[in-house]
Amino acid sequence: MEKNSAACAMEWSIELEKGLRSNKPGQAIEALSQIGSRLEQWSKEPISTMVIFNIFGLIPGEDRLFANTILLRLADAFKYGDKQTRVCILKAFLLERKKRKKGKQYNGILAKKRVPNYVELLKRVKIVYNKGDSDSKAISLRLLGCWSDIASDSAEIRHMILSSLGSCNVTEVKAFAKLGYSLTLATRAYKTGRKLVLKSSQEEFIVEMLKSLSKLASKSMLLISEQVELFLSLITHNSALPVQAMAIHCILFLLGGGACRFPIKESFLSQLFHVLNNTDLSIVSQCEALRLLLKIFQYARPNLSHREMPGFVIWLSIVETATQSPILSKRLLAFQLLVYISVKDNEAVETEPGGNGSTDLLSRALLLVLDRIEQLAKSELESCETASEMLQECHSLLSLVLLVVEEYPTIGVLALDKIRSCVESVVNVGKRDIAQKSNHLINDIVGLEGEKNRPAVSQFVFCMYKFVECCTETLNEASAVTVEVHHILKLIIEFMQKSYFSNGDMCTTQLILLHSRVMWSYLAYNNWEICNAGSLAISHEDYWIEHERLTCEFINKMIAGRDKWDAYKAGKCAACQGAWFTAAFTFKELFNNVQSDACQHWLKSLVLFTQSESTIMLPCLQNEGQRLVNWSKIDKIWATGSGVLSKSIEEDPCHAVLWDYHKSYNKAYDDVCSAIDILAAAATTDHTFIFQRWFLDLRARVLQIVVDILKLINFCASNVENTGNVGWVEGCTNTRFGEPTLDAHSLTPISFRLKRLAQELDLMATSFMDMDLRSYRTCSRLALNCSLLAFSTGFVLYSPDLCSHGNTMYWGFGDSRKCSQSMLVQDLVKRLWHVDGEMSTILTQVLTNVEDPTNHFPASPTMPLYKIGSSEKETLDVCKFALSGFLSMLEEAKGIKDGGGRYKESRTRLQLLSNVLQRWMIMSFQVPKYFFQMRSCVGAELFVFNANTMNPNRISVLPGFHLSLNLCLQLKHVPPRRVAKIYCILASKPSYRTPEHGGESKGKMWQGFQSCDTNDVIDLNEKLWMYVIEGANQSSKKMKKACDGDEMVWSCVSFVLNERGQGFSTCLLDVSAFPVGSYKIKWHSCCIDSKDSCWSLIPLNMGPVFSVNNSFAGR
Repeated sequence: MEKNSAACAMEWSIELEKGLRSNKPGQAIEALSQIGSRLEQWSKEPISTMVIFNIFGLIPGEDRLFANTILLRLADAFKYGDKQTRVCILKAFLLERKKRKKGKQYNGILAKKRVPNYVELLKRVKIVYNKGDSDSKAISLRLLGCWSDIASDSAEIRHMILSSLGSCNVTEVKAFAKLGYSLTLATRAYKTGRKLVLKSSQEEFIVEMLKSLSKLASKSMLLISEQVELFLSLITHNSALPVQAMAIHCILFLLGGGACRFPIKESFLSQLFHVLNNTDLSIVSQCEALRLLLKIFQYARPNLSHREMPGFVIWLSIVETATQSPILSKRLLAFQLLVYISVKDNEAVETEPGGNGSTDLLSRALLLVLDRIEQLAKSELESCETASEMLQECHSLLSLVLLVVEEYPTIGVLALDKIRSCVESVVNVGKRDIAQKSNHLINDIVGLEGEKNRPAVSQFVFCMYKFVECCTETLNEASAVTVEVHHILKLIIEFMQKSYFSNGDMCTTQLILLHSRVMWSYLAYNNWEICNAGSLAISHEDYWIEHERLTCEFINKMIAGRDKWDAYKAGKCAACQGAWFTAAFTFKELFNNVQSDACQHWLKSLVLFTQSESTIMLPCLQNEGQRLVNWSKIDKIWATGSGVLSKSIEEDPCHAVLWDYHKSYNKAYDDVCSAIDILAAAATTDHTFIFQRWFLDLRARVLQIVVDILKLINFCASNVENTGNVGWVEGCTNTRFGEPTLDAHSLTPISFRLKRLAQELDLMATSFMDMDLRSYRTCSRLALNCSLLAFSTGFVLYSPDLCSHGNTMYWGFGDSRKCSQSMLVQDLVKRLWHVDGEMSTILTQVLTNVEDPTNHFPASPTMPLYKIGSSEKETLDVCKFALSGFLSMLEEAKGIKDGGGRYKESRTRLQLLSNVLQRWMIMSFQVPKYFFQMRSCVGAELFVFNANTMNPNRISVLPGFHLSLNLCLQLKHVPPRRVAKIYCILASKPSYRTPEHGGESKGKMWQGFQSCDTNDVIDLNEKLWMYVIEGANQSSKKMKKACDGDEMVWSCVSFVLNERGQGFSTCLLDVSAFPVGSYKIKWHSCCIDSKDSCWSLIPLNMGPVFSVNNSFAGR
């Protein structure tokens, strides 16, 4: 556990004194430089409490004493030191001031309430100001600015500051500009300074005073408006060019908090637009005017419509002219401004009554951007400098186009088609260049040496390919993929295959191929007749396998090259898109090309994982698909004798179709478990593979559950000999049944396990703060899939006749808790609520039949962030099928009375479960991108101490008493500024009894992911979220007493973190009902970040052990 600043105060004070007294040259300067970072750290930490004093063994008030000693010693050094010493002291305090949080009341080490001898500090600085030269006065003013909290109430200091405002010395004016001040002092100083500016004719003085006045004005909204009027008058009345330039610069500074800080008038906008035509102003000033307009249109409300602004057309003309500027920076800013204006105008039209959101102006602006990109594509790259500028411009303009497509996906077709034309233009230019080169230079031209060494044309093509990939993903997530989009992509892919520039752009090329396959799969699945209208004469299955073959060919070329990194990235992309044949082929080929043990462990686990997913996909293929697999040699991704194939496809391709799901899922489960074991052997102390092991463990448990369901279906359909009624269960290969009897005692625990898996996937998704949004959505979708299957297995047994009994299901794990069918519905509804309102409404109506309609949904800490892409639509289709089947089953069950009807109903239920499971199994499974991130694990460590100060390191309590604890929580690998609030729950129960003796305050470190503890973590997480949601002020929710035998006791606490992510608190556990013995304490923590998002934190160490004994707890 790290010491905080209070614990280090005495040591820091001694080191500073030694450094200042040292005769060794440079020692004093080094000591002053060191104290600056320490003051900064100390100032960010909250005021010490008794918990901190007890944990670190400090005397109350000790830290405050040494803090004042350090400050007084620095003031003495400032008074008696030379200029260099004073500057170093000033830098130390400037560093502390720079890191203060804006907009919050200052409570740092220089807060008035923490500095009792502040008068003595001010006296020493005032002496330097009164007796020193202009530089000493400037340094003193700057130092007083850092001490504003203790200096603002001093009449002498206020008089001294106001006197300096009238100085004509530029150095003092600059110092005043950076001085800290209160609002009252700022207002008085601003009024005085404004008068001086209006009366002065000294250009340099006015420029410096404008800076000072802007800093003063930023303190008040009224002063900001007044200052903007002053700047506008200076620009309008043709003041000196440096003054106009400074006025524009200062307005940009005042807009740092957004355009709402002062009213935006048409005259103000008109003047700024005309600045762009002022050729006398420097390019820097013109660019600042463009940035200023960008901020205005970015933050302004959508009421700035051309209908309200008479000069709107003129402004557009000025901006369009600026897009033709020969200066790159001005040109790019002008394009950006043009797009923002068009977007805001479109929003204004949409918000007006009867507005239909016409995108004419936006399309025009986008076409201007695309035309410029096409112009760049047709240009000759004459020099490296020109090529570099063109690449920069191309990248910026493409980013701008992508931004528009994200807001208005319908424009995506226009953008993709234009980029397709640009790619052809660039490659044709490149071909002409290649034809003029000798043969031995061709490899250099097409860029086989990696991205950094690619020639300009190849980089240009790569930039456009990357845009196509990003645009395709955006359209997919926005449900804006059409046949026309796919046709354009098909043309781009065909062109890439023939291009000389493919080798250098393999990864992006492969990405486009994968996206094309994913989107086409959904289009074909939903509307094959429309998609096949172009006389393609190819089945959906063949198209899928053909794409796998094509991507494998691309990756083969990558692996044959010198750099294997692109091939690895391609395999990663394949796994993220669910192209498992491609992924398995890639990682198996790369496995033989790595040297280090860590890389071998990682790639071997990837080989096993991707092989397992490929195994699952094979039974889904029909005869033609199996032949295509054989023809494309994809079956060679498996090693000989792996056990997946009972016989080679080449020997007997017709029997390959007889593989059943049960065998495939069994084999896949074994492979995933082997991958987990390999990663466990490669586990590191910083928990690098904790996400990967957790994800694979969840996947293995899902596969195991599917195997159990298939076993159950086979068991229910196995009594062929006992009845003459024989039929086929559609969707389950080689499965026949006689009289089907569903086993409720088997299905119920399966349903509960699936629900718990969905909850654990939610927990995993919220346990990694550095996870990208797309990976989070992938995890949320997988959780939805588990919730869907839990609903399907749970409700296949539902009958309206059992409503009076509450339809309660017991899962038989030796626990007194219950899993009701209403819980299954609630879990599914909350995941569909913002995705499909119609299904959510129907499920809510179902819920009223299952439980008391007065019951409320439990609060959810976060809602999954879905976007309805192709994968999500797959899930929603299965949801609709399952719900439709369930409702039909209920209708049929209402009129059934006789035994024959009961037999038919049972058969219908079994058939429904079989059909849902079949559709569920063929849904695409994709791994989150975060799976491939090798980073130290984000989490927290908890240090627990006995509140009894006689022996804080031994945790024990007398029977019948509460356990009082002091806590220290330390974040690991989390930027502290990202965390706004943090909470923790500690829990124990009699069943946590252990032979270990209570003692260590720091729990043992986790050796890695522990799947056996996730059930407890889920329960603790639910209790902690309830505490956070319902409010920490409700003390009744903070602590739960053990009763009814083995009920858990828990306590929730909150922490205030310092800059290093360290917080302190106290905790009280009611263990009065615990018998004599030693017990484990389990804990879990969560946080709210600066964006109000909720995150769980992985516990990186185990909880402590406490003892209940008859001896005195302090001994």
